[in-house]
Amino acid sequence: MASGYLEVQLDWVAADQGRVAALAALLLTVPLQVLASVFGFLARDPVAETGMGLLAGAWAVAGMVTLTSAPGTTSRALGVVLLAVAAALLVPCAAATGKILTAAVMAMSALRFAATGVYELTASGTWATVAGWIGVLLALLAL
Repeated sequence: MASGYLEVQLDWVAADQGRVAALAALLLTVPLQVLASVFGFLARDPVAETGMGLLAGAWAVAGMVTLTSAPGTTSRALGVVLLAVAAALLVPCAAATGKILTAAVMAMSALRFAATGVYELTASGTWATVAGWIGVLLALLAL
């Protein structure tokens, strides 16, 4: 399924429920990360500004692709986008000197998007599971 959502990746919900996860990303995650990016800009924090902006864009693309794709399908184009976002997230990660937790969250986010990108390119259930569990670890780290 064209999705980076851990509930779907770990089979916690059925693939046909991916659209609900897509709507959650589009209506909850994207606006909050855009807001965080704006506050990062206003605070002159390039790590928060860039990282949150990249994450907002990635979730917006993943959400729209999932929302408009048939359940159970993958998207090679989304896979390429997610791999590019994973690489781009390493820039604010590297710039987060003195911000160990922020760098760790950005690095784990990059790893998650990379694993999800590989899943989208290969349609391998193993990669979906790996990406899902990285997402669980990322959520715990972010908390």
